[in-house]
Amino acid sequence: MKNAIGISVSRYIAEYEYEVKKKEQERVEALEKARKRELQQLEEYNLHKQKLKQNIENQMKNWYKANKLRDYAEELERFIITCEDEKTKESFSTYIQLVREAAEDYDPVVDIMYRVQELEHGSK
Repeated sequence: MKNAIGISVSRYIAEYEYEVKKKEQERVEALEKARKRELQQLEEYNLHKQKLKQNIENQMKNWYKANKLRDYAEELERFIITCEDEKTKESFSTYIQLVREAAEDYDPVVDIMYRVQELEHGSK
């Protein structure tokens, strides 16, 4: 009987130790998974940041180009005020609209906002 109790106690201790080790292993795995996720988020953040920095010069050029096109459109509008021929005014009005559309196409503001938001929120 004493031997049977000893075996039961030994078995209980072994099972308890197994459960403790199993829970510790699960905890370590969860920590490792969280660390990997954080590392991946940091890598994604750095990649977005690098892409944003690499594109700054191009965005700057597009900013100035868009503003020059807007200035050009305004000058053309001042010019057509001086025109007396309605057909010329109509033609220039159409052209001015195209110039303004081109300015919007070059304007980097929307792209900048998208990329910055992607940087700030994309890795969460």
